[in-house]
Amino acid sequence: HYEEGTWTPTLLDGASSSRTLSVTAGSYTKIGNTVYARFNITKNDTGGTNGNLSIGGLPFTTANTTPFTVGGGMWIDEGGPSSNQGDSIGLIYIPSNSAALRGVKTTNPSQVAGSRYFLYQEITNSRSVYGNITYTAA
Repeated sequence: HYEEGTWTPTLLDGASSSRTLSVTAGSYTKIGNTVYARFNITKNDTGGTNGNLSIGGLPFTTANTTPFTVGGGMWIDEGGPSSNQGDSIGLIYIPSNSAALRGVKTTNPSQVAGSRYFLYQEITNSRSVYGNITYTAA
């Protein structure tokens, strides 16, 4: 089975509430039960609850594997050094039996453990978040 299509990513804040986006673009290719999904979102929302960031709306729910799938990357574009902001780059993971992904990034020894996750409050309005993931669909 081979399939190509589009999907609409959603931005979920720390309380898993959907937030407003000005750009939502997602595409996928599915071969058998393997899904290759890509997305680009831009936040347009000053509200929301701080906490771990999730991107929802994946085109297919992940298989019920233990404990989760890791197989992609995510970049939060904060303008880089010229804006005095640090971009965030890390890995994407999807909990089993889920249609939402999350991300982890590298930390250094002086950071607290919680800073290894992508956080909703790290996304600045009008800046993009990009990602791609390969996973097994249910």
